[in-house]
Amino acid sequence: MSELVPITVSGVGAVSVSLTSDALTARQNAIDDARMVRVVSDEFGQESAVGALRAIKGLLSGVEKARKQVKEPVLSLGRRIDSTAAEFVVELEREAARITGLLTAYETEQRRIAAEAEAKRRAEEEAKAAAARKAEAERIAAEREAQRQRDEAARQAREADNAEQRAAAQAAAAAAQAEADRIAAERQKAELAARVEAAQAMTPVAAPQRVAGQVVQDVWTFDVVDAMALAKAHPDLVTITPKRADILALIRAGTREIPGLTIRKEVKVGVRA
Repeated sequence: MSELVPITVSGVGAVSVSLTSDALTARQNAIDDARMVRVVSDEFGQESAVGALRAIKGLLSGVEKARKQVKEPVLSLGRRIDSTAAEFVVELEREAARITGLLTAYETEQRRIAAEAEAKRRAEEEAKAAAARKAEAERIAAEREAQRQRDEAARQAREADNAEQRAAAQAAAAAAQAEADRIAAERQKAELAARVEAAQAMTPVAAPQRVAGQVVQDVWTFDVVDAMALAKAHPDLVTITPKRADILALIRAGTREIPGLTIRKEVKVGVRA
C-alpha cells in the first residue's frame, strides 16, 4: 500500500533568488565609503561618518523592505499550506483524541481489575499461610502430647505391679501410638495439599490483552502545583526570563527603582536614512 500524500505544492523548486546588479554596486560603494572613515575627530570627520552611516542604513532599510515584499508570497503560501493541513486534520485529531481517551480509560480499568484480583489472590494466600501455620502449630502440640502419653504409658508399664496394670499400660501405649500415627498421616496430607496450592498459586493474574498495533507505555509526568516552591528547592529546574518590554514601560512611566535591576541611561547615536 503506497503512502498517502494529502497535500501537494508544485513549481516551488523552480523559483530562483538573486540580488540585482544595482544593489551589489550600491553595497560595494557604501562599504568603500565606510572604510574611508577611520576616526571622528572634527566636524568634517563627523559629517563623513554620518554620510557613510546614512548610506549603509538606507541600504539596510531597503534590503529589509525588499525582503519582506519578496518573502510575503512565500509566507502566504506557507500560511495556506498550514491552513489546508490544519483544516484536514482537525476532525482526525478530535477523533484520535477521543478514541485514545477511550483506550486509556479501558486500559486503566483493566489494570485496576487486575490489581484488585492480584491483591485478593495475595490476601487469600496469606490467609491460607496463616491457617497452615496455625494447623502446623496444633499438630506439633498434638505430637508432643502423643509422645508424652507414650512415655507415660511406657513408664506405667515398667512400674506395673501386676498383669492387669501392665495390660492397661500397654493399651494406653497403643492408643497413644495410634494417635501419633494419625497426626503423622494428617501432616503428610497437609504437606501434599500445601504443595498443590503452591503450584496453583504460581499462575499469575492475567495481564490486560493487547490488540495488534496497540502500544501501551508507562510514562512519568508532572503537574506544577507551586512554582515558587519548585524554584526555591530546585532553581536549576526553572527558567526566569525578565519581560523587557514591560520593564521598559515601567521605566518610561517614571519608575527608577526595581529590585534586582540597575536602571541607567545610555547614549544611542543613529542617523535617518
